[in-house]
Order: sequence, then structure tokens, then C-alpha cells
Amino acid sequence: MIDMHSHALFGVDDGAQTIGDSIGMIEAAKAAGFDEIVLTPHYMPYGKWHAPMEVVGRNFEILKRVVDKLGLGVELHLGSEINYEYAVPEQICEGAYKNYGESCYFLLETECFGASAQKLISGIKKFSDMGFGTIIAHPERYDFVQEDVDVLNDFIKEGALIQSNFLSLTDYYRKPVRATMIKMLEDGLVHTMGTDAHQKDMYERFGEAARTGKAVVGAKKWKEITEDNPRRILKENERFAAQRAPKVTFSSSLRGGILE
Repeated sequence: MIDMHSHALFGVDDGAQTIGDSIGMIEAAKAAGFDEIVLTPHYMPYGKWHAPMEVVGRNFEILKRVVDKLGLGVELHLGSEINYEYAVPEQICEGAYKNYGESCYFLLETECFGASAQKLISGIKKFSDMGFGTIIAHPERYDFVQEDVDVLNDFIKEGALIQSNFLSLTDYYRKPVRATMIKMLEDGLVHTMGTDAHQKDMYERFGEAARTGKAVVGAKKWKEITEDNPRRILKENERFAAQRAPKVTFSSSLRGGILE
């Protein structure tokens, strides 16, 4: 599997602080079943985390060499998680942020509380006009999505892909996050997933999340979301069309078991 969202790169944000932290997280990821990880350090144009690309690139190369030397069997890719602001597209042209590996996609996020869906839609359109694809990170954590998950259809219509956090299927976050996450899976509004891991214990709960996810959408759809689509994003240079999948149906007793 590919972890499409991880903060395991040391010394650049609020994730791994040391290279030892990075190795511990990567070992935990491997134990959970991941053989590829996209390292997505935070970039907050007006916030605390905005390490220069030269620092990010240097630490990435150091970590890759150590992982190879230790024979961990995990392939690393470099990306970024960009807290979207209106100035970001111009900064993209200046090389301030990193796309997903060698793909044409960028990972965008916004604030969990009080953010604007319209601002993200504006960003999706601007990136598309520049020839880039966008992936929206963990929208189940945004209050405006919890109020109405159908807003994600507006993102998808503009060409965005939706990425959710595995641990949103557990009690790691607030209860509304889990309920929203399950609703999104039911309605076919999730294209790919990631751990958003900031420390190794977040990988240790992956099994719990996977069991719930498979119960909601079935093994075939779960594989598409967690394996097939991530490989398409990373390995294909062209964007693929974001589509809303058919709704998932299951018994009310299963729903009750998941949401309890």
C-alpha cells in the first residue's frame, strides 16, 4: 500500500523531529502494510510551518539514504501539504511547494474551523488553469463538510480528488469526524486515503481503521481507494477524472455497529 499523507520527514514541521523519529515511523508504517510513503510536510504561508524547499529536499535525501542503508523496504516520495491561501498559485510558480512525487498533483488543506469552501474551490480552479491537479486533504475534519458533505461534489466537479485520513474511521478525532467520514465513504466521495501520521502510534491504529473501512465499502472498493488510486496518482503523469462513485448500501445493523 501507499501512504499518501505522512509527516515522517524529520525537522520540517510538527511531525518527526529527529531522523530517529522518522525511522521509527517508517518502521511502524512497514509493519502496518505500507511499502511506499509520500512525505507531505506542512506549508502554511502565514503560519508556523513553511520550511524552505532546500531544507526539505536535503532532509529528504538524507532520510532516503538511511532508509536504503537499513534495508527497510519502503520507497519514499516527496510532496507537500499546502494550507491554501490566495497567494499560493503564484508561489507555486516560484517553486515554493512540492507536488506529489513526479505527478501533476498538489495536496491542499484548509482550517478545520471557520474556513471557506469557496476559497478551496477558487484554488482548485486556479491550479487546474495552471495544468495541475488538486487533492483535498481530510475534508471530514472541516466543519463546513460536517454540516453538508455534498459540498464535496462541488470540489469534484471542478476536478479535485478527495483524500481522507485513515484514523478518521476510529475515535482518534472528534465524533463528528468519524460520522462524516463514514457518510463520505457511503456516498462515494473518497478517492484516496492517507494516515496523516505525525508519530508512529498513528500507524499502529491502521488495522482498526481498515476493518471499519472494509465493512463500509467492501474489500474491492477499499482496495481501489487505498491501493489502485494512489498508484494512479503517483505513477501516471496525466490527471485522471474525479468521479463520484455509486452509493454504498448495507444493512442498518451494520451501520449501527460502525457508528456505535
